[in-house]
Amino acid sequence: MLTKKLKKMGAWLLTFSLVLGTAQFSGVKAEETDNPNLARAATATASGFETNTSFTAAKVNDGNKTHASRWATNQAGADWENEWVQLAWDTAQTIKSISITWDRRTTTNYTIQVSNDGQAWTDISGYPREDFPAALTEEVTLSETITGKYLRIFITELNGKDPDGIESGVWKNVAICEIEVYGKDLPSSSNTINKGDTSISMPETAEGETVRFCADYGQVIGEDGTIYAPLENKTVKGFFETTKADGTKEKTEEVTYVVPGIYDPDANVNEKPAVIPELQEWHGKTGAFLTSASGEIIVGTPSLMEVAEMFREDYEDITGIRVSEIKTGTKEDAGFGDFYFELSTERLWQRRLFHGYRPVGIGRGGRGNGRILGDQKHSADSEADTRQHSKGICQRLPQI
Repeated sequence: MLTKKLKKMGAWLLTFSLVLGTAQFSGVKAEETDNPNLARAATATASGFETNTSFTAAKVNDGNKTHASRWATNQAGADWENEWVQLAWDTAQTIKSISITWDRRTTTNYTIQVSNDGQAWTDISGYPREDFPAALTEEVTLSETITGKYLRIFITELNGKDPDGIESGVWKNVAICEIEVYGKDLPSSSNTINKGDTSISMPETAEGETVRFCADYGQVIGEDGTIYAPLENKTVKGFFETTKADGTKEKTEEVTYVVPGIYDPDANVNEKPAVIPELQEWHGKTGAFLTSASGEIIVGTPSLMEVAEMFREDYEDITGIRVSEIKTGTKEDAGFGDFYFELSTERLWQRRLFHGYRPVGIGRGGRGNGRILGDQKHSADSEADTRQHSKGICQRLPQI
């Protein structure tokens, strides 16, 4: 049987999609009284700001992290020079962690610095960074506290085309929505992940040390901090574990992240089908489609022919319907009522397509879909060999 064969094949990924969609998310950060955001008490200044706009330095510590409230430089040109924005306090502050909310990840060479007099500057550990920021919300936790009356972000290079493709055109400048500074580790409520972020910020380590993130859903946030977006918002809890040079380990307190999904939740859509094993992720759509014995199985990757054969047998066992034909073809060849199998790194597609990184993911997905179809009732005006299936997107947790 398919189940026994697939158990031997290890980890898997399935994404089964019918309709594509988009989502927008924004993070909200709360201050804690015993660990206030020191930036709110600082005075912000900058090398300049975008001409004929209100995007001044004061926007980086006004508590508003939206696109409308940002500091922005002028566009880069022949006369573009190093740009910076800084925070200044009346007295020296103890600094343990920093959070930067970038409007777009356009800078490709920058550093974070501290100073006691505003003249002599020291780069913090891990900087300068000769690459795009790791995430739209860049979080830095220092291994040891530092003190300073000034903190600045100093930018020397940029690229108008950010890696997230947030803007279609090329607007070659740098913009920061908010800077937050804390005397302790970042508050748990500040662990904000924005849509499009590819990783969380990992704690700084000393030479010979390693760090990993241990999560309850390691398939959504990996040990190295990589984010694999779920279909809808997913709460992930975990802790950072640092292995010292002598082999001893240290763990932080539990932290919580809400990882934005690919799609917005919507109450007015099809409910998650009740099947065993339970679907780990489901994003419902509206309406339904029909599958029948006249449908075909189209295989886009030749190595999946055996998987397709197993699916047809298993599908017949569950539904009593035998799909008429299995043949090779392309995604465009798959019409209504057909099934399509393909190995790919793509995440989502349209129609009844089984897509995965590994054959086992596609096979398991086929069995799950067969169960869903088997549990659906015949439509009132359909023939006996037809199944009506609620439209939606389902997958096991990403990157299993």
